[in-house]
Amino acid sequence: MRRIIKILLVSLMMLMFANNISADTNHIIVNIEQDLISEEQIIELEQDLINIEDKYDISVFFVFDESIGDTNTSLLEYAREFANNNFIAENNNVGLFINNGYYYIAASGTYENVIEKNQEDLWSTFLGYISVATNSEDEMLKEGIRAFYQKCVSLINENAYTPSTPTVIDNPFVNDFADLFTDEQEYNLNKKLLAYKNKYGLDAVIVTTDSTNGMNIQDYADDFYDYNNYNKDGLIFVICMSDRSWHFSTKGKGVEYFTDYGIDEIFDDMKYDLADGYYYNAFDTFADDVRSYTESALNGEIIDVHNDPPTFGIGNVAIAAVIGAIASLITMGVLRGQLKSVSRKVFARDYVVDDSFVLTGASDLFVNRHVTRTRKPERDVSSGGGGFSGGSSIHTSSSGSSHGGHGGHF
Repeated sequence: MRRIIKILLVSLMMLMFANNISADTNHIIVNIEQDLISEEQIIELEQDLINIEDKYDISVFFVFDESIGDTNTSLLEYAREFANNNFIAENNNVGLFINNGYYYIAASGTYENVIEKNQEDLWSTFLGYISVATNSEDEMLKEGIRAFYQKCVSLINENAYTPSTPTVIDNPFVNDFADLFTDEQEYNLNKKLLAYKNKYGLDAVIVTTDSTNGMNIQDYADDFYDYNNYNKDGLIFVICMSDRSWHFSTKGKGVEYFTDYGIDEIFDDMKYDLADGYYYNAFDTFADDVRSYTESALNGEIIDVHNDPPTFGIGNVAIAAVIGAIASLITMGVLRGQLKSVSRKVFARDYVVDDSFVLTGASDLFVNRHVTRTRKPERDVSSGGGGFSGGSSIHTSSSGSSHGGHGGHF
């Protein structure tokens, strides 16, 4: 019931905001003269905080309200009343409260002492962003709030959370727990992804598994990447064979380079091979696409709803046709030059040797198959018909890190 109420409140927030954001939301209240945060940004953070609360029993609250009295005493009284009304008894709770002149961090729960010991660090984490926020176009207040609550998650889960993902040594790029690749295929993929890392500085990780150990596949992907100490910038693609699910998770620069739309485009390139069991081909395509998308991003052309991945254009088709024709002529010339004892015949019957064909038996054999595939309809990006509005959706992992990405089934 608690989760349903929260989701309803988040959905109604758009109707509750005025110029300053002072609506009594679940986790975030902002009531200040400066226009430093938008309604959409608040809703994005609220949803992330709801997910954190549901997954890890950590409730984080943020209040920046200039209407609270300017004294330390008035802020303390406000914080205590807020905590009494909103902190959840069975959870680890943290609240950051700010008025015009003071801040106060309140905490309760099993790891209350951890938060108390790190109050100055938590405040510095937030202040590092908000001190440079200047206008409504900035995202510094949003990122400051996110950095604060992610630091809280990191501090608490460092003690309260144990990952259920496998531990690997030396950060291999290919982790084939489901045994889908031959040794040679695994070597080739590792080699290609190592070259990618050496050139671009991002880790691109592949995981195949038969089980996610009771976790949803998003959490499995995030935890596998985070707790095996891969690069702060990178991406991971996980497939689970038991339910044929997949998830593409990004981190750091990977969040920027691989948008929700771009991830879907990469999966489109892989899905037929995955469905048909050609797993090496699918992940070889993945490695090529990751390299191509990164190169495009570095050239200022991030693949997104209004910037499709490059295709094999008409000019390239013409060039390929010319090259193919030249190659064919050369081959024909070589073969013709080898026919020294053969002369051209006028009629087809001149090529037939009398009594040379004898039929001793006949049978019907299936020697090939023809598969017809229909391209999926194009997304109506103008109306959001494809489910993507541009950029990457962000969520917080158990380690307190920001991740992008999404997944599905194949």
